[in-house]
Order: sequence, then C-alpha cells, then structure tokens
Amino acid sequence: MQLEDFRSFVPLQGKTYFVDQWHKEGCLLIGDAAHCSSPLGAVGLSLGVESAVVAACIISECIRNQDVEFKKLDTLTQVRSSDIMLVHRMQKMLTLLLINRPSLFKKGVLGVMPMASRTVFSKLAK
Repeated sequence: MQLEDFRSFVPLQGKTYFVDQWHKEGCLLIGDAAHCSSPLGAVGLSLGVESAVVAACIISECIRNQDVEFKKLDTLTQVRSSDIMLVHRMQKMLTLLLINRPSLFKKGVLGVMPMASRTVFSKLAK
C-alpha cells in the first residue's frame, strides 16, 4: 500500500496535564495516563519510565510489608510531582518563547529539555 495523502492522519494535541490521584482500588495510572507532557523536548517517555520505576519500588515495598491495600502508593504522586511539574513549567516557558521569540530556539534553548527530565534516583531509596 502506498501513501497517497495525509487525510487518515490525526494531529496529536500537545496538552499538558497532571492527575491528582494516580491510584485507586487496584488501578494505577502510569506515564501519560497520570501526567502528560507536551511533545516539546521529547521527555514524556522518560518521565513515564521514571514514574514506573518509583511505583515498582513502592509496590515491592508494600509486598514485602504485606500491605495488601498498597497504602504507600499514596506517596507516589508526592515523590514524582516536583520533577514532573518542573518539566511542565519549563515546557510552558519554552512554548511561550517559541511563540514570542522563535529565534532563541535556533540558538539552542531547546537543548535544555532532556536535562530537565533527569531526576535524582536518591528518591528511590526513601
């Protein structure tokens, strides 16, 4: 099959959001389901993986402590929110710059975004 036009493609919306509660009654939201980032900087996947790693550590601890209600998962949002909110703020700022002063992006401002997604893994030890 050969592509003849782009009518079948749907443009993705670049919306950013953060869900306040990531788990409830046996359901856990991870990645874009919990905290969607805009495509700017291409960091959404990294943020999702980092959240999944933190969640896995918390779940593992709950299992070791025989916490069948996984009450400690309440801390997941708190542990991850500052890093994710920082990225969201940077994306918002960069989006405004892109719209108002696009020449700044040609000088390398966009290169900062991958660094913003890196978090300190010392939080995993908590």
